[in-house]
Amino acid sequence: MKKITFFILTIMVLASSCNKLDTNPTEFLSPVNYYQTEQQLSNALNGVYDPLGSEAMYGNALLTWLSYGNDEAYWAFSAFIIPTTQIFNYDSSNSDINGLWTALYDGINRANILLEALDKASIGETAKKSFKGQALFLRAYYYFMLVDNWGGVPLKLSSTKSANEVDIPRTDVKVIYDQILKDMQTAEELLPLASTLGANSSGRISKNAVQGILARVCLTMAGSPINDVSKYADALKWSKKVIDQGQNSLNPDFAQIFTNQAQDKYDIQECIWEVEFYGNQGDSHRETGFNGIRNGNRTPTTAAYLAEPGFGYGFLGITGKLFGLYAVTDPVSQATKDLRRDRSIANYTWANTAIPSKTIFPVTTIWGRYPGKWRREEETFLPRNKNACGTNFPLLRYADVLLMYAEAENQINGPTTLAYEAINKVRQRAYGNGSRVATITINNAGSGYTAAPEVTIAAGTASYTATATATITAGKVTAITITSPGGFYNAVPIVSIAAPTGTGGVRATATATIETIIASDANLVAGLDQKDFFTQIQNERMRELSFECLRTHDLKRWGTLITTLKDFAIDVRANAPAAYKSVALLGENIQDKHTLYPIPSRELSLNAAITQKDQNPGW
Repeated sequence: MKKITFFILTIMVLASSCNKLDTNPTEFLSPVNYYQTEQQLSNALNGVYDPLGSEAMYGNALLTWLSYGNDEAYWAFSAFIIPTTQIFNYDSSNSDINGLWTALYDGINRANILLEALDKASIGETAKKSFKGQALFLRAYYYFMLVDNWGGVPLKLSSTKSANEVDIPRTDVKVIYDQILKDMQTAEELLPLASTLGANSSGRISKNAVQGILARVCLTMAGSPINDVSKYADALKWSKKVIDQGQNSLNPDFAQIFTNQAQDKYDIQECIWEVEFYGNQGDSHRETGFNGIRNGNRTPTTAAYLAEPGFGYGFLGITGKLFGLYAVTDPVSQATKDLRRDRSIANYTWANTAIPSKTIFPVTTIWGRYPGKWRREEETFLPRNKNACGTNFPLLRYADVLLMYAEAENQINGPTTLAYEAINKVRQRAYGNGSRVATITINNAGSGYTAAPEVTIAAGTASYTATATATITAGKVTAITITSPGGFYNAVPIVSIAAPTGTGGVRATATATIETIIASDANLVAGLDQKDFFTQIQNERMRELSFECLRTHDLKRWGTLITTLKDFAIDVRANAPAAYKSVALLGENIQDKHTLYPIPSRELSLNAAITQKDQNPGW
């Protein structure tokens, strides 16, 4: 959300490794000669960051089309045809796959231009280190995304200066990973800690961010398909560095993480690295995205809803599997002490009424809900634009670092005390603090009710308001069922029961009691063996990091993408409501070839060094 005006000069938009059509002009100002001052280099660096927020990446495609061929979410927007990437029915001509490839190589080429310019620029050593560290890291990150999604790809470490330089063969996966590690480790040495960069620095690469992403890279290398188990030690080392520096911590309020991202607020302790967006396209600052618009709750299309809470397409629906991962205290009410569930999965929809209002889902409705991490009603940049917002997107949170540490520690040493401590910190935060609603007692059953009345419980000190439903018998309220106990209460909340409609009825009343939230109640059961502890880590990552574009990546590195989705499909066919059984298509369509994307058809047509025989297996 940082207010940045990008000066992406023509000289930055040179041919990437896959583009023969963008030929060089006969006369131009060399980038190496142009980028001399610190401001000019800063503009160039903005260009290296820019692909992250593009529609080909976290500005749209990765939030929707490309990240959800998995068991976390499904395509729920019936007005559009299901994206082929979500049901594994795509080929090498897919525009989103081609777009991601192009965006990543654009970022790499821009990084190469900047790195070459730095060698000749006359600026201070501190600034030069900063520019170099960020450019090296971003180039490595873009290569990490390429190798993770395509395997071996062309490795290009210098800028494109001629249309004749585009014929580059695929490079072995190990060589690419070696370059990624080299660049990131150099960046880690060059860059300062986030605290040095300032309170609003989550959008820039810090030492903390490099260390955390290095842990992710090493965990990936330790898993499938490389299976270099020696990298578990490196993943442990890098995640431990982040922890031991003591600069990062969990936000005590899980929901506040995402509220902050919608309100141009920064929390560098939890959110180590974010893609920044800003504004509503009402001025010259047009680095906006779709976070919360296309991967959030659905709203009606009336003018009232466009203004408040703001429009949401509801492209993604949540799966029953994700909902069921959060432990419940009562299988009938579906109440859970895990406050993440009803934040990550919206427990309400927007009623199609003249005045915008929420309708709480009945406990029996699990399929048909939408993601809720990013909520348009929390945006403070007004007026809200139907197709643009300034909500940041997290690329690395401290909770992820703790879970990576627990995973690496378990793989090396088993479920040690250190591994338990790391995962339990994440779980304890999920339960909140203060008090939760324990019971609701009916004082007066009322009379004259013809339908179950709405039950409203006053909010606590955070955004976790308890919810409940009423049952009526013979016109009276005979039971109040707590569907969410909430959290962060510091006093007993007032319970309000709506009055009966019509005349002659008597309004029912009820009172609540609260209980103290005990952090240790959230702890993972003790005494697990290594295998069972690993299963708990897998589940915890899905609960904590849902909709942050990591689920498919995790399943691939664990070597379980295909088996998990095939098992998911069987469960959907057997147990999902009839309207949602088609979600099983992704697991029924997936094949071995889908662990990697096909090399884009455009690349095959333009790069003479890569032909169909070099294509990924099965494509």
